[in-house]
Amino acid sequence: MANRFPVLLLAMTGLIAHLSAGAQGYRIDIYPELGQNPGGLNRDLELVAGAAAASAGWTEVYRYGQATGTGMSRGIALPPGFAFRFNGQPVRSIRAFDGWFMTFDTLQTNMTWVGNSLPTALAPNRMAWLGYLQSFSSAYPPGEQRVLVKTFGTAPHRQFWVQWNNLNRYRHPCFGMLPIHASIVLEETTNRVLMVYQRMIWSSRWDQRPPTYLQGCGLQLNSSTAWVADSLRPLVSYQNDLRPLDNFAIAFTPGARPAVDAGLAALRVSEERLSPAAGPTPIRGTVMNVGTQPLVGWRVQYRVGNGPTQTLPPATVPLAPGDTASFAFASGWNPAAAGTYRVRAGVTTAAAQPDASALNDTLTRVVEVATREVPRRVLQELATSSTCAPCAIYEDSVRSYDRRHPNQPVERIAYPMNFPGAGDPYYLPEFRGRMMLNQRNIRNIQLNPVFGTPLMIASGYCYVDATDRFTFPPVPPFDSLVTALAAPPTYVELSGTCRVGGDTVRGTITLNAARVLPARHYSVLAVITEHHTTGNASTNGKTDFYDVAKKILPTRLLQTPVVPGVPLTLPYSYAFPAGHTVEHFDSLEVVVFVQHTLRMNTSVPAEVVQVVRLRPGTVLGAPRAVPVPVALQLAPNPANGLTTAHFSLPSPQRVAVEVFDALGRRVPHVPAHALPVGRHALPLRLPGAAPGLYIVRLAVGTTIRIPRLVVE
Repeated sequence: MANRFPVLLLAMTGLIAHLSAGAQGYRIDIYPELGQNPGGLNRDLELVAGAAAASAGWTEVYRYGQATGTGMSRGIALPPGFAFRFNGQPVRSIRAFDGWFMTFDTLQTNMTWVGNSLPTALAPNRMAWLGYLQSFSSAYPPGEQRVLVKTFGTAPHRQFWVQWNNLNRYRHPCFGMLPIHASIVLEETTNRVLMVYQRMIWSSRWDQRPPTYLQGCGLQLNSSTAWVADSLRPLVSYQNDLRPLDNFAIAFTPGARPAVDAGLAALRVSEERLSPAAGPTPIRGTVMNVGTQPLVGWRVQYRVGNGPTQTLPPATVPLAPGDTASFAFASGWNPAAAGTYRVRAGVTTAAAQPDASALNDTLTRVVEVATREVPRRVLQELATSSTCAPCAIYEDSVRSYDRRHPNQPVERIAYPMNFPGAGDPYYLPEFRGRMMLNQRNIRNIQLNPVFGTPLMIASGYCYVDATDRFTFPPVPPFDSLVTALAAPPTYVELSGTCRVGGDTVRGTITLNAARVLPARHYSVLAVITEHHTTGNASTNGKTDFYDVAKKILPTRLLQTPVVPGVPLTLPYSYAFPAGHTVEHFDSLEVVVFVQHTLRMNTSVPAEVVQVVRLRPGTVLGAPRAVPVPVALQLAPNPANGLTTAHFSLPSPQRVAVEVFDALGRRVPHVPAHALPVGRHALPLRLPGAAPGLYIVRLAVGTTIRIPRLVVE
């Protein structure tokens, strides 16, 4: 069914113009969800200039905060032979200004601001303005804010991009500075001027609904003639994807609006597929009528690569000017094999209504199909401290979860913090840095920006509460959240080796990709942990700590693509210096994970897509299906007459459990007997035991564990 375009976007087009006879003029079209940049030529990442993953080819023409204080760039010549006209007149060079605008010549030599609606004598003649994009914050280094230019495509169909890069918009107390990236694009031959909004927060809260308006965007010929887009409300409050997937554009096309013009406003197809066996990929989208006459019998078709064209039947309901209509291919698309595919869709009009413009007829998506589905493991990162009383409750809840779900695909890292009070004696500054970064990446709730403990982040972006009672309003139950995070298969497999010799931990990390991992999109991180510690006990009553971080190894940005069938192996090594806090070197492990380096390629930022734990002397591929041996866990503790010893065995073993009072007298005991592989729970009855401290001795083969038990 058709939908009124102004419902999707409050105002589709607008025109404020006072035209002399014979003036060329412009028509204005808004594309709220292209999912790509106009024309599909610019696929660069939207990053601050000079960033490690930034695309090459951009030239800086202006930097904010210069001592000269000109507020404008030098004259910028268009590429040789670049055929472009503004309102019918040739353009050879431009100039960019602080205030989100550029002129189509270099005549303007004084700094000026556009603070009034167009047309206005306060603005230069022959200019393009991105609109009111005022900053909410000035607390941003001016030298990081720049204007860049780059040419895309080949003659005679090139685009010349002028990008306002990384300008300060708003400093969020949790997420840090949220920048603006926006561009004015000149299109060769067609003479279109395109305003592209790439990264932007449209309110002072990233999750605010609805977003604020974009106002004022337009072209000005002189103080009495301008073409201005109506105010519009973007479809999302926070454009935070570094790819063009959430970009929207406003197109200024020379000439009057044609009678017949069908456009493809959106093409919705997932850019990621895990395997050919995952079922059909839906092909959906939106058609809009940007002409002045109703469209009758329009059709949509799509094609994958050089394959056959699939076409929908002609539309039977007329599409009125300014209206939109959704379409869907019911059978979808079934890829035959893994690889990279280009899906191209387009709209055509009936033979009786020839389309006057092909500029807006087609859209393209690139789809990565994986070779196989890889089971996902979930990383849980916990900020905790032995001086934090709530942390003791939190960690007890975590251990309770482990007992309820012995084979859950979870790996955990506990980072000791330096607060409250004296803090945990095993704290390192890098631990706090990592968890504060995690807090900034949270996307499932709006968290209090004050950093505190306990705090657990799962999969790099998801806040979870293991107690199910420390958060108000409550978040979904911990068990269900972890299950949901582990459910989707992933597309990278991790394996590796871990060797401990003396005070040195070394080994290798191997990535096997099920689909292409693009260069500079992912990082490999590794954290050395100690499985069980007791020496950091302090004031919160806890005496046993697990999966305690000891060192975060340097992050590895993947500078080259990782392709299926070509494993990537990375070595690592770390020697603990004198004064280290390692209690038992044979208890060291290495947790390795792959994380999105950039806020991209996924519906959430900074996602950890896979994790594995490497143990000394073991070569790990897929996670082992058997439980990992753990220290004796006693619950309840303190106890009153009865407690239970919980432990797991990787192989059949002879096990004995003994309990001794403070004078060394054995109270109850479980004689040595053989137990099979798996988790075990042995009840320990303490009839008539006096209140006080007891020692529990667990003997598994030649391994001894001796935790303490309090009897009330």
